[in-house]
Amino acid sequence: MYRFILLSVVVIATSCRSIQPDAPTLAPETYIAPTPPPSQIDIPVQVDLKTLYDQIEKNVPTKLNSTGYPGWHQDANCNLHYRWNFWREKLTFTANNNALAINCIGYYQGEGEARPCCWDWCPYVGTGCGMNEPPRQLQLSILSTVNISNSYQVQSNTAVTKLLPINRCKVTTLNFDITDNILSQARGPIDKACKEFDAGMAKFNLRGQVEQVWKTLHTPMAIDTFGFLAFNPTSLRISPITTKGDDLLFSLGATATPTFLLNTANHPTPPKLPDLSKSPKQTGGYSVYLDTRLHYAELTKLVNAQMKGMKFDFGKKHIEVLEVQLSGTGNQKLMIKVNFSGSVKGWMYMTGTPQFDSATKELTLPDLDFDIKTRNVLLKSAKWLFNNKLTNTMRQNAKFYVGDMLATIKQQVQQNLTKSWGNGINTTGTVEAISIRNLFPAQDYLQVSCYLKGNLSAQLKELR
Repeated sequence: MYRFILLSVVVIATSCRSIQPDAPTLAPETYIAPTPPPSQIDIPVQVDLKTLYDQIEKNVPTKLNSTGYPGWHQDANCNLHYRWNFWREKLTFTANNNALAINCIGYYQGEGEARPCCWDWCPYVGTGCGMNEPPRQLQLSILSTVNISNSYQVQSNTAVTKLLPINRCKVTTLNFDITDNILSQARGPIDKACKEFDAGMAKFNLRGQVEQVWKTLHTPMAIDTFGFLAFNPTSLRISPITTKGDDLLFSLGATATPTFLLNTANHPTPPKLPDLSKSPKQTGGYSVYLDTRLHYAELTKLVNAQMKGMKFDFGKKHIEVLEVQLSGTGNQKLMIKVNFSGSVKGWMYMTGTPQFDSATKELTLPDLDFDIKTRNVLLKSAKWLFNNKLTNTMRQNAKFYVGDMLATIKQQVQQNLTKSWGNGINTTGTVEAISIRNLFPAQDYLQVSCYLKGNLSAQLKELR
């Protein structure tokens, strides 16, 4: 009787055995946010040259006359005096990089009188050219080069490169050639027009507009639920000037260090606008890390949806999963507590390093395994639970699809980068790629660092 009672107690005690290991103790680690590479932002500037064409057309005289016209102009030679008219066709413009070639055909006609002596009683005998015949022609060419100084000042250098007669004008019966006299007198007003154009161009200064873009890129942009994005440019450079059709094109490039912020409370004011440096045109691109959080309650819900009620058979023994709980350790490891019942009951702890599978867009725990404290308890009381079936099943089910989250981040960032800022300034942004580069299981949430790579440009449509 005594033996039967003892055996019954042993059986009951064995069937009620409980696995209750202590929670893992892992050395705390500090989360170190990854640093993205410097970003390059492109700020293309497009200037409609038609406005400049109109200004040059207006500045270059369309008609010129000899001094004192319609009176006679007395040449240094007392035997000759003459008068002339000049008019031109509409200017034509050909842009090549930062050089603007301006050409036209001009027309002129002249009259002259000559006499054999300088005494007043000597009579003048006159004749002309282009008066009752087609006018004489000349070719006018002007070259203007445009540059931007390191202080954002627009600078042009405009000068006459060609003022040549196509056919010459000889007057009087003595064939006095007044062509060079006409060209010499016409050159002065045209040179003056070139200087006036350069003075007008010097009034254009990009500093005000670029300064607004500079401040805009330093201003945190709200990205809905994810925080604020500030691009933080550090330097500016200018590309060589090119042309396309009637547009003058160049690019301001900015090197930047974008950051995501949870709030804007301590965001510094923009630094002073730096001087421009010279640089070849670069394609604008940015790289930035966005830190977001996945709360363990949501991850726990996903795992329980797949594993709660799952049964594992180990020969004559078995366990059934009652609940799964996820939590952080302040270490690189994520902790999973599995509550179970069956041949034995209680809980066990497993730890694993979260990783991102870019192909499936899933967070996985490929090294998920029993914690050392759980392992020690199982070795003493339930060694049969050491089975690949359990660990492999846990690894397969402890996966979290984050593709929808990444798509939402991409959409929200892209929408907030493309906008108008007023005063002719617009930004256009795209997110070309998004992935997860760093995961850290903090105590209350899983810290997820999303790496975004894309393009950002700011457009200035005109000079002001």
